[in-house]
Amino acid sequence: MAVRGIQVLGLFLAATTLLGLYIIRRMERLKSRSFIFWVSFWSLFVIVDIYPSLTGYFTPYFDLGKNMYTLTAISIMVLFVFVFILSSYLSDLNYKLNKLIREQAITEWRLQYDYDENGGET
Repeated sequence: MAVRGIQVLGLFLAATTLLGLYIIRRMERLKSRSFIFWVSFWSLFVIVDIYPSLTGYFTPYFDLGKNMYTLTAISIMVLFVFVFILSSYLSDLNYKLNKLIREQAITEWRLQYDYDENGGET
């Protein structure tokens, strides 16, 4: 089995993405379901990238020739990187929004608590 340049690129991309997933998860900016989905997807991607002959079982159904493998692989990698980046961005926005809402609720509660303790005076 000869390793092609596109396989090395794919493995680098997957390793970088898995590392990014781990970092985002450690920062608690990615939910468990999303983390499991993306780790599963990129792990499957690594398996198919290491053993491209597995795609031979599916190519007759999609009528993809061997000469189209490189173009198809690059296109799929780029699309999934875009989807991953957008998913990470949305997850980060969700985290920031939740944090802002919590801080606002705590501030309002403290103001109300101070108002009640001072007999209706601030």
